[in-house]
Amino acid sequence: MKWLWLLLPTLLACTTFKTMGEDERMALTTKQVPQFEGSYKILSVDTAYLTLSNALLSDDYFNIYNKPDSCDRVEIKFIDANHLQVTTFDNDINIASKTLKGKIKGNYFVLKKKVEMPFFWLILNSYHTQRTRIGLLNNGHLTVNVSGGGCALLVVFPIMCAEGAHYQIEFARI
Repeated sequence: MKWLWLLLPTLLACTTFKTMGEDERMALTTKQVPQFEGSYKILSVDTAYLTLSNALLSDDYFNIYNKPDSCDRVEIKFIDANHLQVTTFDNDINIASKTLKGKIKGNYFVLKKKVEMPFFWLILNSYHTQRTRIGLLNNGHLTVNVSGGGCALLVVFPIMCAEGAHYQIEFARI
């Protein structure tokens, strides 16, 4: 019975991805991962509030106080078939850089699932998960799908659980 309480938050925070039409995306294999290399706008084509920096690096540098503009960008560099170097620039100043690990699955580069637990985890027993996958469109733009969820427990009683997703966000190549 004790294991059920540990399993419950995991089941509540499970996330899945929707599929995109095959005709819109490029076919992607491990030999084609270098095609991700390039600079992309920080804001999406369809003006979704999720920035590319937030989707890939899970940071919140660009927010209501520091709004992104046309000089801001994210640069992706190819390391090998399973690693990409992602760097965020604010007015051509490097503000964040991270190596992302993932693998090719279903014409997407699927990033390793992130599980974050805040420093007050011992009090609220909270955590957040995020799954991200990126793909290339036929026009050269980047498409990003982000799905995440989290749960907070007061001792063993769930007090808050939520999930959300952003699908097919398109970021223009610069």
